[in-house]
Amino acid sequence: LTIDKCRRNEFDTGRSMLTVQRWLKNYARDVLDESDEILHVKYQLIYTVGGQQQVDAGEERWKTIQSILNLVKKH
Repeated sequence: LTIDKCRRNEFDTGRSMLTVQRWLKNYARDVLDESDEILHVKYQLIYTVGGQQQVDAGEERWKTIQSILNLVKKH
């Protein structure tokens, strides 16, 4: 998208987007829950069947990761 903006001569927008991209690259991190499972090749093509169900300890997972991210923010 940044390159597209520059191609359209929207240099101010492109420059702003590039600044954000650089900031994210330097300071942002992705947190993956159970990454060994979700990144395994056997899960590359999954089509759901049936009704939606809650994951085990779903709410507790969200609370835990939020607590961790709050600690990271403080330190």
